[in-house]
Amino acid sequence: MYVLRNSGSRIQACLLLNQTQYTQFIRDAPFPTPLWSDPFSNTEDVIAISIDNSSVFVPGGTPSNAQFGFRRTELIAQKNSSIAQLTAISQVNTTAFHFSIAADDSKPLNFTHEYQIVFIEPGDGSHVFGVQLGEHTPSLLFRFADLGLGSPFTNPTGNLPAPGARNFKILDHSLNVLFSTPFTCQTWHNFAIVVDWDNLTLAVFYSVGAQPLKSVSPTTKNQGAQAAPNGQGEFHFGVLKACNLCFYEMTSTDESFK
Repeated sequence: MYVLRNSGSRIQACLLLNQTQYTQFIRDAPFPTPLWSDPFSNTEDVIAISIDNSSVFVPGGTPSNAQFGFRRTELIAQKNSSIAQLTAISQVNTTAFHFSIAADDSKPLNFTHEYQIVFIEPGDGSHVFGVQLGEHTPSLLFRFADLGLGSPFTNPTGNLPAPGARNFKILDHSLNVLFSTPFTCQTWHNFAIVVDWDNLTLAVFYSVGAQPLKSVSPTTKNQGAQAAPNGQGEFHFGVLKACNLCFYEMTSTDESFK
């Protein structure tokens, strides 16, 4: 679940990957993060996003393209129904991307798998930065080139879940971990990722609940990132679950961020 910060003119969010049954605005409860929101002011919207075993993305609507190795539901931010319009104003100079995440305790995650939650995806399928939960072992990097997703996958013969699987991990373009913290329940986790598009650097700020954001990583060169326009991309937020080196997950699942 996410809170989109209202900056005067509300940024439009368009459901691009999967059906609307997996996404809903929640206006009654729970309240948004108290960091920058008066819960009674109605200036923030909370978005609940979930996946189940039917959350299979089919690019172009062609069954042969179905991505059975993933379960995913994501929103892609837009302005005036245009990704390009938003990119033109949000991915220049220096940008701070603010978002807050809380768990839905009624739909727990399976931390033996990988979850990608927030990322900016250029056309080559890489990520400018990423927020990830679950498995993360870059030494066993496995890339699905045909799916356009360069993400780490864990060898399932290891001990699962791996240490740190229940931690948020903020990744740079080359999948280096810039910051890690436990994904505790019953609280909002607030992030700000500062992207310098000219100098190709990243900085991370973090807090919980109503606590002010604090710097948790120094400004760091974003290894492997490209300058605009190739380095710009779509801003995704949602739930992308990747199985460990498999293309099918036969067990049932119903998972969500609240």
